[in-house]
Amino acid sequence: MAGFCRIGLGSAADAREAPDLLHILTLTGQRELAHTLVDRSTTEGPDVLARRPGLRGTGQLLRRLHALSRGEAEQFGAATSRLLESCVRRHLVVSPDTHWKAIGWASQALHEVRQEQLLPQAAPGLPVTRRGCDSRGVRRRR
Repeated sequence: MAGFCRIGLGSAADAREAPDLLHILTLTGQRELAHTLVDRSTTEGPDVLARRPGLRGTGQLLRRLHALSRGEAEQFGAATSRLLESCVRRHLVVSPDTHWKAIGWASQALHEVRQEQLLPQAAPGLPVTRRGCDSRGVRRRR
């Protein structure tokens, strides 16, 4: 239990590991420890918690909260939606492939936990392109 104290400090590195740790605790039947982990990591509210692991980690965490039948899953779904919308609206990203995959995984998580009504309706800030194509969908020459 002492190791969970660090989770409450809010390190982004710890937050990225939380979904996998929750999954392992659940798979091994240690639901009480999983609930303790959630209690320690949700003290600052769903929006702060959603930003820490990044969008892909947020989707994974939403799935874990839902699997644990936590009341926080509904609030965390709304926070995931707000984070997702801010990512969809971005105009500049380092890696478009990583950006769109994270958006897809977070959207899938909202769908899986039956919160698809929270999917953002915002138009993407970046053009959606296929690999090897320009923004109109035309194949680039090499």
